[in-house]
Parts: sequence; structure tokens; C-alpha cells
Amino acid sequence: MQQSPPIQPSSPASDDQQGQLKPPVNRPPDRAHIIFVTFLSVLILSVTYLASRFNELVWLVSAITLIIAILQWLLPTFNLRTTHLQGVKNFFAQRGFAILLIILGFLMLFNLVAAFVVYNPLINSNGLTHATRMPTSVPSSPSAIAHSTVTPILTATVTPTPPATSIPPGQVVQKWTFHTGGGVVDLPTVFNGVLYVGSTDKKLYALDASTGQVQWVFPTGGFVYSSPTVVKGVVYIGSDDGKVYALDTSNGHPIWTFLTGGHVHSSLTVFNGVLYVGSDDGKVYAVNTSNGHPIWAFSTGAPVESSQTVVSGVVYATSSDNNVYAIDARTGQQKWVFSTGDAVFSSPTVVNGVLYVGSDDGKVYAVNTSNGQQIWAFLTRGHVQSSPTVVNGVLYVGSDDHKVYALNTSNGQAKWIFSTGDTVRSSPTVVNGVLYVGSGDPDTNAFSDTNVYALNANTGQQEWTFPTRAPVESSPTVANGILYVGSWDYNVYALTLPASSS
Repeated sequence: MQQSPPIQPSSPASDDQQGQLKPPVNRPPDRAHIIFVTFLSVLILSVTYLASRFNELVWLVSAITLIIAILQWLLPTFNLRTTHLQGVKNFFAQRGFAILLIILGFLMLFNLVAAFVVYNPLINSNGLTHATRMPTSVPSSPSAIAHSTVTPILTATVTPTPPATSIPPGQVVQKWTFHTGGGVVDLPTVFNGVLYVGSTDKKLYALDASTGQVQWVFPTGGFVYSSPTVVKGVVYIGSDDGKVYALDTSNGHPIWTFLTGGHVHSSLTVFNGVLYVGSDDGKVYAVNTSNGHPIWAFSTGAPVESSQTVVSGVVYATSSDNNVYAIDARTGQQKWVFSTGDAVFSSPTVVNGVLYVGSDDGKVYAVNTSNGQQIWAFLTRGHVQSSPTVVNGVLYVGSDDHKVYALNTSNGQAKWIFSTGDTVRSSPTVVNGVLYVGSGDPDTNAFSDTNVYALNANTGQQEWTFPTRAPVESSPTVANGILYVGSWDYNVYALTLPASSS
């Protein structure tokens, strides 16, 4: 009887030769894989939030660098079983360090360019800056407006201008310039010969309004976007550290502090011994000015970055939840709410029973303060984050569409429109028939317009323009014939106005 030979098991090589490859096994991800993906997702979301929150290219580049560094550190420790993830792991393991060096080099280059091109003033021996009168309401192109030269300024120093015996007609003269360590975003406040102004260097400055010399400096724990409010020997200021500070105007010593749950960009309103302020925690607070204790807190649905207006026992506040609120000043109870089509960063202005406010939906609204009903709406072509100014039946406001509008308050019809070279988020100031406003968008690196404009409030014709070195979001303040304004070039400017404007 013949025996058959034993069957030999086939080797993997013979299977491959016959093309009989085993199908890949889909294994569920292990715990390490899940932890890694979760960690990476949280990291990316966090740094993306930081980049969008601060609108800085430096943050974004730093965030990418951080992600690459952590990827290179973590990926080799995981056994990633899928082909695509294994390829990502190998890529960063082999090239991650080179990519890291390239991005760090780009970051350093960007910082050098920002330091020497964007924020440094040009040099001139006489320290005098003039801005010439423009004959029409149509501005020349940004490149055609020559930047006047100013004396180089060191941090926390003042550059005085030589005294002028007379100011030429139609020209504005730089009186002094004070250089802080950061951008000057909001409205400077002048009271009893002292100018109070905050900066993104986290400080509040008290300066002699006539000379620019420092009286005192108070450091906070965060950027200062809030405009100071001075009442009865106390200056109130908000900070990105989430606090509201009450300081003695004579020496800057703190009297009390009040802690909110978010950044405080809102400027402060004080009325009848109560301070009203909004916070990025979505609340409007009423605080006792004598001791800093809270009276009530009203919750909106999103950050409150605008300033509150108090009229006849009602607090009017806006929020980035798209709404305008009327709140009882005594109890903190809502009286009515008016909804717009987008976030509201503009502060409300109330005149003769009508509330005027802008919205990121591109509209300027007129609302009846008694019932919250819309009276009219005017549509621009950009976000309206500038706060309206109303003088003699005319509303003045800026828009992200690069324009300044003068509207008839009775029907919302445009009286005139003036075009600048960039975004207008500065709120107009009108004094003696002249409108002052800044221009420029700090969210972009293309500073196409960084000027302060003086316009005829009746006709919209440009009277003069003063160039800074970076966007001007700050609203101008005029006191005793001097215009004070801040810029993202880190400077506070004091400009002596022509006799016709002062």
C-alpha cells in the first residue's frame, strides 16, 4: 500500500508568490492612540483660539511651532498601526526638527521687520510734524500722503516740540509725543490738566497734558484696552486681567479692585455712585464706587466689550450675542432686548429718547428707548464697530468699509460720506464743527491708512490729516485746543490744533 507524502505547510513566501496576500485586519485603535488624538485636538483648538483671540501672526506661528515640537516628541512613543498615521509619524520623526528651525527663523524675521519697519518712527532733526490742508472730501491715495517725520522716542519718554510763535493756517502741529510699551487703543481722558491713557503694555499712564511728562504709572496684569473714567479724584480702569481698578488720581495708588470672570475691554460708566462695566464673561456689572462691592450682575449670551450708557435710570448695553439690552439701573432686571443680525461691539448713544448703535451686520440702528422698537436702519458695506456720535441732529460713525458716514438722525439718510484708506473703528469726536477720527486695521499687516483725519462736520470735506506709523483705533480727545490720540505705533500724540478748530 502506497503512502501519500505528508502535506507540507506553505511558507509565507510561497503565498506571496501566488499572490494570496492576507487582507489587512481592521483593529480598533488602542488607548494610547485615542489619548494622542484627543491631546492633539485639544492642543490645536487651544492655539487656534489664541491666534484668533489676539489677532497676531506671532501667536499663529508660535502655535504651529509648538504643535510640531510636541508632535516630534510624542509620535515616536506611540505604536500607530494605520499606514497613514505611521507615515505622519515617520515624516515628523525625520524632518520635524528642520521644520521647527525654519518656522523659528521665520518668527525671528517677522519680529525684526515689525520692530524696525512698523513701529519705529522716522528720524528728523527738528521734531516738528505738520499735516497739510486738503481741499476736497476725496482723500489722496495712502501712498500720496507723505508721512511726516518725528523725533525717535524711547520707551516711557517724551519728545517735546519746539515752541511755535504761531500756527500756520490749516496746519496742525505736534506738541509732544509719549511712547509707551504697547498699542494705545482707546480714548485718552483729560481731567484737571492730566491725561490718563492705557496701553497694551499692561499699564495705565497719568501724563501732564501740556508737556507729556509722566506723573505716575500703574501696572495691571493684562492689556489695557479700556478707556479711563475719572470721577471725584478717582480714576477707574479695566484690564485684560479681568479686574476693574479704582485708583487715586494724585498718586495712582489702588483704592479697591473688582474681579470679573473675563477680560475687561469695556470702558467704565459711573453714575450716582455706581460703576457699570461689561466683561468678556458675558456679564454687565453694577459696582458700588465707594468700596468695589457688586450690586448686581446681568448675564448676556456672549462677551460684552462695549461701554454702557446710563440715561433716566436705564442702563443700555450691547453684547456680541447680537443684542442690545435695556436694563433697570437699580435692580439689574431686563426691560427690553433688541436683536441685530450679528455681534455688537459698538457702544450705544442715547439722544432724545432714541438709541443709536452699530452692528457687525453692517447696519446703524435707531431704536426707540421706551419699547426697544426699531425706528430706522442704515446699511453700510462693513462691520460697524465704531460708536456713533450725535451732534445737532446728525449722527457720525465709521465702518469697516473704510468710510465715515454723516446720517440724518430723523430718517437715517446719508448727509455725506467720506472715504479713508482703511477700516474706521475709531469713534468720531466733533468739536466746533470739526470731526476728528482715526483709520487703520490692526488685524492686518498691510497698514494702508494710519492717519488721523480732520473733516468739516457739515460738508465732510477734509481739512487736514496727521500720519502715524500704525493703525489708529483710538478715538481722539480734544481739550483746550489740543487733540490727544493714541496709535498702534505705541505712541500718544498731542497735536496743537489750528485756531479755527480749537
